[in-house]
Amino acid sequence: MRFVARPKSLSETGIFLLCFSLLLGFFSFFRSISLLYFVPYLAVTILQSSFLPSLYAAFFVGCIWDSLYALPFGLFSLTYVFTTYVTYRIREVFFHDQAIHIAFFSTIYAAIFFLFFPLVHFLIEPDKSGIKMDVSLLIFCSFLNGLYTFCVCGPLLALEKKIIRIFQLLPIKKRR
Repeated sequence: MRFVARPKSLSETGIFLLCFSLLLGFFSFFRSISLLYFVPYLAVTILQSSFLPSLYAAFFVGCIWDSLYALPFGLFSLTYVFTTYVTYRIREVFFHDQAIHIAFFSTIYAAIFFLFFPLVHFLIEPDKSGIKMDVSLLIFCSFLNGLYTFCVCGPLLALEKKIIRIFQLLPIKKRR
C-alpha cells in the first residue's frame, strides 16, 4: 500500500508551537488531568502528512513527555508511536480542513492512547505496574482531549482561511 501525503491546510508548526506553549503554561497547574497537549498537533500531522513523518512527530512528542515525567524513559514515545501506527489507517475517513473532524479524530487518538498506555507501561515495568483501567476516566479524558483539540484547531482554522482569503483578494502585479 502506498501512502500519499495530502495537501496541507493547517500549519503544523503553528499548532505545535501553540500546543507547546499551552503545555508550558498549564502543565504545572493541571497535572492531575490527563490532557494530552500535543494531540491537536499529532492529529493534524497524521491527517496531512505521510506515514513516516507522522511516526517521527509522534516519537518527538513522546520524547517531550518522557522528559517531563518520572516514569521510565521511552514509555510515552512507544505509546505515541503505537497509537499513531494504529490511527494512521483510519485517517482516510476524516477531512483535514474541518475542525470537527480533527477534534473527532483526536478523540479516537486519545482513546487508543489511553488503552495502550497501561499495556506499554506493563511491558516496560512488569513488576511496578499493573494493568488496570478505569473506563469512565478513559471516556472522560478522550472527550476532554477532543474538546481541547476543537478549541485549539477551530480558531486557527478559521483564522487561516480568512488570511488566505485576504491574500487572494490583494492585487498582484505581474512581472514583464
